[in-house]
Amino acid sequence: MMLRQWLLTHIKTLPNVWPMELSHTQLSVKRACLVVSGQSRLARLLGVSVPTVNQWISGKRPVPIPYCVAIEHATNGAVTRKDLRPDDWYLIWPELAEKVQASDGLITVVTPDRRASERRDHERRAADRRQSERRGAKGGA
Repeated sequence: MMLRQWLLTHIKTLPNVWPMELSHTQLSVKRACLVVSGQSRLARLLGVSVPTVNQWISGKRPVPIPYCVAIEHATNGAVTRKDLRPDDWYLIWPELAEKVQASDGLITVVTPDRRASERRDHERRAADRRQSERRGAKGGA
């Protein structure tokens, strides 16, 4: 129980605790499994097969939009739709986007800031660099 609690609190800050590089979505599905006590339990709650959940975690298949809402409910909000669809949640669920009322009466939808996109790009480049370094180390050994 203590390990589970530690993982739940540190999974966002320590994404490299898993043996492979996982995307934000994959980590979110993994976190959902931890919250509900396993892949088979999450699969049962969602009405899908365990291999389907495993494919979401491995990144072989994306989490379908209807299941994002179901996961959010199954985890009581510990894993949100925004976590599961970080790149397009504001297009799918515009009601979740923050709306700002301008002085001229127009409403502007505030999408995720540019820095978040730049941060994801930086993380992807860093992961690619680490992977190529590992390949180079294996080839030279």
